[in-house]
Amino acid sequence: IDYPERGRARYARHIAKRKAEDADKLNREFAAKAKVWREQKPEPTPGSVGYVVSQIAGTIDQWHIVADQSGSAVVDVWKAAGAIPVNANSIAGTEKPTLSGAQLNNDTTLSTWTTAVAVGDVLGFELESVTTCTRVTCEVRVAESA
Repeated sequence: IDYPERGRARYARHIAKRKAEDADKLNREFAAKAKVWREQKPEPTPGSVGYVVSQIAGTIDQWHIVADQSGSAVVDVWKAAGAIPVNANSIAGTEKPTLSGAQLNNDTTLSTWTTAVAVGDVLGFELESVTTCTRVTCEVRVAESA
């Protein structure tokens, strides 16, 4: 009996199981990503909106905004239950995802946000303003409810 070989096989099964559990956890932490405003000439257009549908119920616990170069941008985040949200459905409070002479920014406090998200909620991301940047991506993370 080759116990070291059995031990390696058991370890390999353990690692495979852990990877599957980690992937499942990542799938449960839904990252809602707005459309990427790309290379519109001369720059992305304020007022353009991208939408995503939440696949899980949970709480928005952070946002990230990234651009292709240092610049300024403001994104408002909207939410509606099973419908296309509009400006009146803003959930971002006074902490809208913002770049100010920077290439990336994030916030994990969200004290003025409406953070609850249900399965099927539609999130809208409106590019309110932009200067210098030619590509902007905004994400919110929804941590799944237990």
